[in-house]
Amino acid sequence: MTSTPILPDLLPATEGMLRLVRTELKENISELRSEMKAEFMRTDARIQDVLTVSHGIAAEVARLGVLVEEQNSRNRIVLEALTGISRRQDQVEVRAMKMEARAMKMETRAQETDSLIQAMSKVILKN
Repeated sequence: MTSTPILPDLLPATEGMLRLVRTELKENISELRSEMKAEFMRTDARIQDVLTVSHGIAAEVARLGVLVEEQNSRNRIVLEALTGISRRQDQVEVRAMKMEARAMKMETRAQETDSLIQAMSKVILKN
């Protein structure tokens, strides 16, 4: 008669063996839970760090927004002043051109008057 070999997987387990395996499994599960809890705590800490940094960035962006608005307000005031100065300069240039035209007319009249006086002087001196 040939005996079939008994495979270890087919051997019956005693209650003590089952308890030992159960205890090992519980320990492994407990260890994994501890590792997972520690990893979650590290992850939570990293998330808090990111949130802290993002709050700082948000505050800085808000501060920059206020500064930009303030600068825009100042820019409007300066632009209005520059526009006023430009208008005033244009008015002064127009007045200067008018005065220059008047001066040229006066100079022309003065030359005409000088020519007329010289001609009259010659006539008077001949008589």
